[in-house]
Parts: sequence; structure tokens; C-alpha cells
Amino acid sequence: MTTTQTATPAHATKPGPGRGARIFGYLLGSGIQLLILWLVLVSPGWRAVPFVTDAAGQVVGLFTVSVLVGLLINAVLLAYDPRALRRLGDAVNAALALVVTLRVLDVFPFDFGQHPGWATVVRVLLILAAVGAGIGVIANLVQAVRRR
Repeated sequence: MTTTQTATPAHATKPGPGRGARIFGYLLGSGIQLLILWLVLVSPGWRAVPFVTDAAGQVVGLFTVSVLVGLLINAVLLAYDPRALRRLGDAVNAALALVVTLRVLDVFPFDFGQHPGWATVVRVLLILAAVGAGIGVIANLVQAVRRR
């Protein structure tokens, strides 16, 4: 008796989450984005954070636009979310995150007072975030155009 084994192709992937799970994710993500906007713009507001300087005002507008675009992307995906559109939305979000992160690095609206070592830690984390966002842009654009 001979048995035949079928090899799984190296490029085979597991199916992603179902539509219901994705809808939940879009709604949860939108809720978190709205909460962040409320905390930054309304109460307590970005000025309430003791180590954030007035220079943060140079970043808040760009940050707000990036969150609003993320909300818009989630709204579109709630209605229609083919894989390529999801990846394109993720690429746009990653690109906006990269732009905001680079602006924060440029302005660096932080004053850690008696603890100047924290400035180095924050700069390194921002650089890592920028690299990750850049990789995210490229990876999601590649995924958006791949056929599967």
C-alpha cells in the first residue's frame, strides 16, 4: 500500500480573520482613535502632560489629521474591505505615522528636566518607530499589489 503525501507550498498562508472580526477591529480601532483625540484635544489636553512643552503645538495639527484619516479609513473599511484596500489603508496609516514621528523628532517637544537621559530614550524609541512605520509602508504596499 502506497501513500501519497502532498506538500504544502511554502507560500501558502492561513486565512485571515473573518469579516465579523474585522468589523469589530475597525470599530474598536475607531473608538480608541476617538478617545485619543478627546484626551489630546479636549480633556485633559496635551498641555496637561508635564514633560511636553508648548512646542508640541507644532505637531498637534498634523497628529490630529493623521488620526482623522485613520478614522476615515476605518469608516470605508466598515462598508467595504477587500484585502488590497485594507493593505492600502494600512500603508496610508503607516505613512502618516512616519510623517508624524519624523515631525516629533524634528520639534522634540519634550523637557525631562532633572532626568535628561530620558531624552535619549525617547529619541531612540521615536527612531525605531519611524523605521517600523517605513517598513510598514513598504510591506503593505507590496501586499496590496500581490495577487492571491
